[in-house]
Order: sequence, then C-alpha cells, then structure tokens
Amino acid sequence: SYTRETYLDLKCRIARYYLPWTERNYDRLFHYLQEMRRVCGPTPIVFALIPDEFQVEDDLWDEMIARGGCTGMERDSLQRIIIRWLEQAGLPYVDYLPLLRAVPPLADGKRHCYHRQDGHFNVRGNQVAGEALARTLRPFLKR
Repeated sequence: SYTRETYLDLKCRIARYYLPWTERNYDRLFHYLQEMRRVCGPTPIVFALIPDEFQVEDDLWDEMIARGGCTGMERDSLQRIIIRWLEQAGLPYVDYLPLLRAVPPLADGKRHCYHRQDGHFNVRGNQVAGEALARTLRPFLKR
C-alpha cells in the first residue's frame, strides 16, 4: 500500500504513459496475443481485460485530473482499442471495466473494488471478476 500522494503520482504516470497510445503502439501486444492463441492450438483461450482503479473510481480519476496531466485523456481508450482488435481477430475476452463500474457504490460513494491505494482487487473486486470469468468460461467447459 502506498501513501495517497505516492499513489496519485503513480496513477498519473501510468495514465500519462498509456492513455495517449494509438493502435500503432499495440502492435507488439497484438503479436503476442496472436502467438498465445497459436501456441494454445485447439485449447480454448480467453483474454481478461483488467482495468486500472482510475478507470473504475470516478473520484480517483477526478483527483488525477485536478493534479494536471490527465485532462482531455480518454480513460477507456485502452479497452476500446484492445477490444476492437480482439473482436476483429475473433478472440474471446471478458472486460471487467463495465462490470466494476456497475458495482453499487457504498455509503461514501465509492465502489471499493480495489485494496486501498494498492491497485489490486480486494474481495469485492475479485468476486465481480471471478463471477464474470466463470460466466465467460462456462461455454468452453466440457460436459
């Protein structure tokens, strides 16, 4: 766990690095995703898109914008680009972003799906992700 100040600095650096990317920046990633699919052969593979906390928690994103450097950035651009490519390639995926954003906020207005200033799912976030993954994998299971 980080201090709030350090965590905000880290999240701002991550956003300023990745969010301006265009599809051209993803060529290497897309190459490796195709290679993973090839190596799997007939074994099914499903890709999971795990959002950063700043993509889920509006108050964190607002704080990042207030610090400067994230204004005008599209915080969903990563998923949009990757999902477009996965769909064009016919590769199955589960996108946790809309599911986590649909989690009802608690009394303080936050969804609390991540450990405090840590960036990893907590029990609540893991429950959402696990249930979504189970639904996505169910059709691939042999009966």
